[in-house]
Amino acid sequence: MRRIGLFFAALFFLIVAIIVAAPFFIDLNHYKGIAIQEVENATGLKVQVGSVGFSIFPAPRFTASDVSASKDGQGNILSFKELDIHVELAPLMSGEVKISSLSLIDPYLNYNPKILSKDTEIKENSVSVDGNNSAGKKSTLPAISLENIKIVNGTIAYKNNDTDEPVLINAINAQLKAGTLMGPYSIQGELTYNNQPVSYDVKAEAFQEQTKALPIDVNVMVYGVGARFYGAVTLDDVFSAQGKISAKLPDIKSLVPPANRGFVQDQLSAGMTGLVTVDGASVSCQDCLITLNDQNIKMPLSFNDGAWALKMKTEAPLKLSKITTDKMFGAANIDLRLNGKGNVVTLEQGSALSLDQQDIKLSGKIDDISNAQNGFDAFVDIPKISYDFFVKNIAKTIALPQNRRDLGAKIQVKG
Repeated sequence: MRRIGLFFAALFFLIVAIIVAAPFFIDLNHYKGIAIQEVENATGLKVQVGSVGFSIFPAPRFTASDVSASKDGQGNILSFKELDIHVELAPLMSGEVKISSLSLIDPYLNYNPKILSKDTEIKENSVSVDGNNSAGKKSTLPAISLENIKIVNGTIAYKNNDTDEPVLINAINAQLKAGTLMGPYSIQGELTYNNQPVSYDVKAEAFQEQTKALPIDVNVMVYGVGARFYGAVTLDDVFSAQGKISAKLPDIKSLVPPANRGFVQDQLSAGMTGLVTVDGASVSCQDCLITLNDQNIKMPLSFNDGAWALKMKTEAPLKLSKITTDKMFGAANIDLRLNGKGNVVTLEQGSALSLDQQDIKLSGKIDDISNAQNGFDAFVDIPKISYDFFVKNIAKTIALPQNRRDLGAKIQVKG
C-alpha cells in the first residue's frame, strides 16, 4: 500500500512538473502560422499577429500583441495592440473557465458594410447566440465566466449613411463583467463621440433563449443630459427593442451660448419621458412628453429608414415668464409638425403658433439644415392681426389709425 501511495504521489508531482515545464518548451509562435491560416480560411480576412505567449503558473495566462485583420488591401477592419487573459486554475479542474481578468489595449474596429460582406462571416460551424450552429444542431455554449474585462483606449470608425462622412467614436474605456456567456452582464465606462465626452452604465439580465430577449437597463450622460432606457432588446434576425425612456437636463442655461444666457430664466430644467419601440430600422416614441419645469409639451416622434417625423403640441398655454426673461409675450400655444430626411427639413402646413391672443400659421422647408441660410422657403400666415397685440408688443412707437381694424397678412421669405 505504501508503494502504491508513493507511486501516485510521484505521478502527481510528475504531472505538475510537466504542466509547469510545458510553456518553456512549447513555443506558441511556432504554431501561430497554422492558427492564422485557419482563421483566414474561415473568415476571408488577412490576419497578422506580432507575438503570442502562454504560461500556467501561478495561473494560466495568454497574451497576444500587434494583431490586425484586413481585407483586400482596404485597411484594417479590426486590430489591437495587446490582449492579456488570466484564467483561474482551480475551476478548470471541474470544466469551468473563469477568466479573472482580460485587458484589451488600443482595440480598433472599422465598421464598413461594404467591406464586411457576407463572405467575411465565418463559413462553417458558426454558432448563433441561441446556441444553434449552421447545420441547425443544438450547440451548448461552454461554461465561461468573465470577472473583469477591461478595454483601454478603444476606437470605432464608421461612415454616416446620409453624408458618407467618416465618424469616430474614440477614447473608449470600459469595465465589463459577465456571469456566463449568456449573462447577466454589466458594463461601465466612458467614450468620446463628436468631440463630446459620454459616460455609460449598462446592466443586463441573462439572455432568454426561448424569446431571444435580453432585459436591459442603460444609463447615459452626454451634453449634461442624463438619459435612461429600461426595457428589453430582442436579438433575432431583425433587431427590436421596447422600453421606457427618460432624460433630464437640470440646467438648460448651461447649454445656451454665453451671449444669449441673459434671455433664459435661472433654474430652468427640461425632461423627457416616453415608451420607445424599435423594429429594425424603425424607431418610434408615440407618447413622448417634454417637460419645461412643470409645463408639458407632447412630442411624438418616429424614425424610419433615414426619414423622421416629429410633432410638438402644448397641453396648456406655456407661461413664457417661466422660460425666458423677455417680457414681450406672456403665453404661447404650440402645434408644430416637422419631418425630414437627410439634410432636408419640412415644417408642414397646418403648423400653428399662438402668442398671447395672436394666432400665426406656419409652414416652410429647408433644403440643407447644415447650411440653413441658403435654400429655404418660409411662409407665415396671420389670418387676423390684432390691433391691440400689434401696438402692445411690436409697434409701441408707431402711430396707427384710431379706428380699430383687424387686418390679415401673408409673408413669404426665401433664401
